[in-house]
Amino acid sequence: MNMIKGNIKPKAEEKTMYQVDTFFPEFKNYFLDKDKEDTYVWTLYKNHNGKWREVAGNVKYGKSVPYTFGEKVVGIPFKIMVHKETTNFLNQKETIVFAQLVVVPKSKVAPTIGRVILINKGKSNVNKATFNEVLTAEARTTGLIGKEITFYMWEEGTAEA
Repeated sequence: MNMIKGNIKPKAEEKTMYQVDTFFPEFKNYFLDKDKEDTYVWTLYKNHNGKWREVAGNVKYGKSVPYTFGEKVVGIPFKIMVHKETTNFLNQKETIVFAQLVVVPKSKVAPTIGRVILINKGKSNVNKATFNEVLTAEARTTGLIGKEITFYMWEEGTAEA
């Protein structure tokens, strides 16, 4: 069984190393295959509308490679695929799928709500708003791009007569 070792939730803007690994060691005849070296080809795919599309210009080679995902792709699934190129006994190149791994980058900043501002267009003092007035809430956040925030408001007490 072959697999890729590495973080499946890498932080954005940080270099993350991935390497190929086999569950069982490969047995080779080192007398016949001493000049033949296997090549590992890494290809990155991005999930777009439920389909995997290859990320152009991102082919890498070796047993261990780095990937760095940007802040713009946080939350988008990526598939890392490794193909193994070998030379058979007839001296012909063969390419097989060695392993694959799905990763979803996460933001490097912790999600926080800095502050919430209430705006009352009818009056200047938000604290004196009545039941029928419309208030607008604005939140200042970090690390919550594309996330939904729910505000709950309630009236305390009753109006004085």
